[in-house]
Amino acid sequence: MRATTAHYFLAKQLEEAGLGFGDIEAINLTPSDGYTAFASGKLDAWAIYGYNGQLAIARQGARLLKTGVGYLSGNFPIYANPRAVDEPLRHAAVSDLLLRIQRAYAFANKNFPVYAEAQVAETHLPLQDILDQFARRSDDFSLAGVTPDVPETHQKVADTFLKLGVLDQRTEVGKFWDTSFNDAIVAGAASLARI
Repeated sequence: MRATTAHYFLAKQLEEAGLGFGDIEAINLTPSDGYTAFASGKLDAWAIYGYNGQLAIARQGARLLKTGVGYLSGNFPIYANPRAVDEPLRHAAVSDLLLRIQRAYAFANKNFPVYAEAQVAETHLPLQDILDQFARRSDDFSLAGVTPDVPETHQKVADTFLKLGVLDQRTEVGKFWDTSFNDAIVAGAASLARI
């Protein structure tokens, strides 16, 4: 899909091979439309993420050719309203939410079969698909603070999208990142390490 992580890592993988989008017939599809096209044999290859890739492997016998490891930072941002960041009580509430997410990730990493069963109850997806997707993950789930490399990696994505014509002008992404939750996240990680 255009302007997604799949678009970005496909661009970087093509570039690495000395190719560009002009060298392939790229089709912009939603994940569900992409799955339908892949399943019907209308796509030779599919740059996708998440459960749809698992579906292609489990149901269509797709072979995994390359992953986003080395191309994507693995950072999936959590967004907060600036008013919530600036107001002390709301900031504390957001900190509490982040620590709960951090604990949930730690639980899922250590107890994934239990976590997977809960996912099955909510999503009705096959348990084995969820377990297989977890087994192929590039790293454990984690919640970390914003380090200097985080905005740098996201700047690379924005710059690539500018080059591809997805963005009209250069955007400085560093201003969108907030480090005011870092201390709470570090303390939460230290507390989890003692368990």
